[in-house]
Amino acid sequence: MTGLMSQALANVKATEDTITALSGLPAAAESIVQQSSDLIGSVAKGIEHLQTDAGVLVPRIEDALSQAETALQQGKPLGEVKVLIDAANTEARGLETTANDVSDLLGKARNSIAAYSNDLAGIENQIGKEIAALNGELGNLKSKRDAAKKKYYWLIALGPFGVAGLAAALALYLKFKHDVDHLQGEINGKQKQVDKQKALVTAVKSLNGDFDTLVDKVSGIKNAVGFLSDDIGRVISDLEHEGNRTIIELFVKAAQTEAKEVAADVA
Repeated sequence: MTGLMSQALANVKATEDTITALSGLPAAAESIVQQSSDLIGSVAKGIEHLQTDAGVLVPRIEDALSQAETALQQGKPLGEVKVLIDAANTEARGLETTANDVSDLLGKARNSIAAYSNDLAGIENQIGKEIAALNGELGNLKSKRDAAKKKYYWLIALGPFGVAGLAAALALYLKFKHDVDHLQGEINGKQKQVDKQKALVTAVKSLNGDFDTLVDKVSGIKNAVGFLSDDIGRVISDLEHEGNRTIIELFVKAAQTEAKEVAADVA
C-alpha cells in the first residue's frame, strides 16, 4: 500500500531509523532508544494488521452491500436483503474492533513518546551537572599541576642546590599533568554525549510530530469505520421494522460510500 496511512507510517519508521543510528549516548538515553524502537515495532505491526484486515474485509462489505442494493432494486423480499446486510455488518464490526484496538495502541504509544522528551531533558541536565563538577575539579588539578611545574623549574634554577628535590618535584608534576589530561578526556567524552543527546532530543521531537500525523490518520479511519457500522446498523433496524425500501436503499448507498472511504484511508 502507498496511501497516506502507509506514508505516515514510513515517516515514523524513517525517524526511528535516525534515532537507532545514534551511538555514544548515556546509558539512560540508550535505554530510551531501545524502548522507542520496541514501541515503533509494535505500532507498525498494529497498523499493518489493520491494513491487512481492511484489505480482506472491506471488499467483502462492498460486495454484500452491492448485492443488497441489487436485491432492493429488484424488489426481492426484505428478509433476503437482511441476510446480505447482516453479512456486511459482521465484517464491519470485525474491522471496527481492529480499528479501535489500533487506535488505543497508538494513543498509549504517543503518550510514551511524549514522555521521552521529559526523560531526555532530565538526562541532559544530569550530564550538565556532572560536567560542571568535573570542570571544578579540573580547575583545582590545573592549579596543582602549575604549582608543581613552577616548583620544578625553580629547583632547576637553583642549580646544584636544587638537585635533591628535582626527582620528587618532577614526579609530582607528571602525576598532576596525567590527572589533568585524564580528567580533560573524561570531560570531552561527556561533552560528546551531550552533543549526541541533543541530536536525540531533536530526533524525538521529530518523531512526536510524525507520530501525531499517524495518530490523526488512524483516528480518521476509526471514525470512518464507525460511520460505516452506524449506516449498516441503521439499514438493519429499518429492515427489521420493514421500513421504506427507498430509504433503506439510500442508507445502503451511504454505507457503500463509507466503505470506499475506509479503503482509501487505510491504504
